[in-house]
Amino acid sequence: MSIIAHPLLLPNYYTKTFDGKLTFPGVPYIKSYYEYIDLNQDKDLQKNVTMYFYDELINKWIPNDKNFKKFKGKKLLYTKDGLQLMYKILLKLVTKGDTKWWDLRDPQYILTKDYIFYQISKFFRNK
Repeated sequence: MSIIAHPLLLPNYYTKTFDGKLTFPGVPYIKSYYEYIDLNQDKDLQKNVTMYFYDELINKWIPNDKNFKKFKGKKLLYTKDGLQLMYKILLKLVTKGDTKWWDLRDPQYILTKDYIFYQISKFFRNK
């Protein structure tokens, strides 16, 4: 495509050839690319969810739930090892259950509570 125009009126992205003809740059090809943050890999989210369920276990479920009362005398649950056990249980649920960390609290609370009970029972049965 050739257009003859006054050189002072040309924007700087047009170029003139040696024979005085004007050339236009090609249409740029821009591919849309979206990169989403994988919240499942977020360590702060994992820590917050683990602390939430650990607090639920220690402060709510063991004192008030009849199924969890049998863990009242287990000293391991009240230490850092108990917190690490809770993290491993939740990590196993997320990886094998094909779920997300942020789904454990709200839509899957009952499922998560039952799974924690099952895993802690299994842990202390083997000890």
